Amino acid sequence: MEEIEILIIGDVDSEIVERAVKKMENLLEIKVKIDFSKENPDYAYNKVRGQYLSGEIIKRINIKRNSQKVLGIVDLDLCTPVLTYVFGEAQLDGKSGVVSLFRLREGSYGEPEIVFKRFYKELLHELGHLFGLTHCSLKNCVMHFSANVKQIDLKGEQFCEACLDKLKSKLRERK
Repeated sequence: MEEIEILIIGDVDSEIVERAVKKMENLLEIKVKIDFSKENPDYAYNKVRGQYLSGEIIKRINIKRNSQKVLGIVDLDLCTPVLTYVFGEAQLDGKSGVVSLFRLREGSYGEPEIVFKRFYKELLHELGHLFGLTHCSLKNCVMHFSANVKQIDLKGEQFCEACLDKLKSKLRERK
């Protein structure tokens, strides 16, 4: 079984993470380890933008973690140098990525189930990138690009058949 590490960075609701990880493990038949050490994310803060640079978090994960695949989870407003904000970012067929809960609450009207579904979709999406999946043209596939939360809401909670086949093939290669 492939082991993937989920790294909690900063103050994050551990219940939503545990629930999403359990669902992901069942879907993909993988083993996921959660590290609740809650590393301080201040190193990634950009004072000019008042946001956190997702690339800096990914760099830090690459240096500090030994697992083959690591997804950091934050509850921070993430950005990149060229994008106003991102829900997450991951190295394509790489080691590290990050997913944020921060903007997933927009328009949720305090409904925790809406936020959970969005988080789960983004977790799967960034994991897909770590295993080499690119954006999918099928609007229901979790690998379809989402520029805003409405687009996340419209896509499904699973990979399309082609993306799932590619992902499971990558997982088998690593065993």
